[in-house]
Amino acid sequence: MDEDVRSSAGSLDEVGADIGERLQGRIPEIVLAIYACIRDAVPDPIEGLGADYQAGMLAAITAIVEYSLEGLEQGPGWSAPIPQAAAAQVCLAARVGVSEGTVVRRYLAGHGCLGEFIAQEVERIGLSGYGPALHHLRRTQEMLLLHLMAAIEHEYNQECERAVRSPEQRRADIVQRLLAGKPVGPAELAELDYEFHVSWHLAAIVTGAGAKDALRRLEVGPGRKFLSVSCGDKAVWVWIGSRRKPDATEVERALSTNGATGVSLVERGIDGWRLTHDQAQEALQVALRTPEKVARYEPFLAAAVQNDTLARSLKQKYLAPLASQRDGGAILRQTLRAYIDAHGSATSAAKALNIRRHTVESRLHTVEELIGCPLYTCLAKIDVALRLSELDDTTVLDDSSSRW
Repeated sequence: MDEDVRSSAGSLDEVGADIGERLQGRIPEIVLAIYACIRDAVPDPIEGLGADYQAGMLAAITAIVEYSLEGLEQGPGWSAPIPQAAAAQVCLAARVGVSEGTVVRRYLAGHGCLGEFIAQEVERIGLSGYGPALHHLRRTQEMLLLHLMAAIEHEYNQECERAVRSPEQRRADIVQRLLAGKPVGPAELAELDYEFHVSWHLAAIVTGAGAKDALRRLEVGPGRKFLSVSCGDKAVWVWIGSRRKPDATEVERALSTNGATGVSLVERGIDGWRLTHDQAQEALQVALRTPEKVARYEPFLAAAVQNDTLARSLKQKYLAPLASQRDGGAILRQTLRAYIDAHGSATSAAKALNIRRHTVESRLHTVEELIGCPLYTCLAKIDVALRLSELDDTTVLDDSSSRW
């Protein structure tokens, strides 16, 4: 090989990127060649696997070819999770009885077929005699193959374990994979018997010995779907799907009647279904600290409960100045709570406190002077600060709780 060709090759990473880019335009040809290769080299051991299995195989081959070419362009150090289409096909193979050995042999056959296409491009650009480039490309392919084999083995074994689990364990596993955005087949979705594309999802996490008893109180009416899975011995994850916005208060009431701890909220669509659970996990931290043992997700409060710096900052900014009063600010805090609960109505707050409206307004003016800003600019933060203080008081009184 002459020096002109060698110098034009650039760095080894550039060689891999160049070949990967050249092969991008040949992906349909490569996929068909690999499909024919693996069918000839490793025939199906089971008759009548059906069109879905064959379509899944083509989708998996396409995804793996694209994945491998990206790895070729990135170099030996690159790795990423295997494509969902490939993972789904491995799981399907395990479910229908195709052995792990057959799956692995097909990947090895496909790897060899792709290597032939790479060799063609190496020869086409005049690098077939350049040892460093060949070594770089071979090492990149080997690293990708090792990563793929490990991932395939993991997915196959996981699917086999799922097959022997109880129906409740299988449902919990399917739900966890859905929450993580992992592939779930139509048959598995049907096993859950839940409508994920309805307009509304209400989620709850119920903990404690009475969790399942509390759930029996939830009546699922027409047009609703109910999904629940156990997570551990004393926790249940719940969703109610509905085309109409469900009544979260009704659910909270049912969950609180026997002391079970739970949280609930409402979101739209499949992404909302996932979001409900994430938010419910955060709101659970608030519910665990309240006497009612039920809390609805509120972003700012949930964040403050889990962030000690934020919590202390809010109380320092909005509650500490009130402590300069003779009673330590108790009356001002009581007035603020009534005012916030009345949605900013001084008249309603006065009725709740059984005092004159002018007295409420005077107290609120005192608060503004003490904290140094108008209430309308910070009422939501004051609400959170008050509730954090109330949670602190509850924790002190509850000997079974540790201070947070």
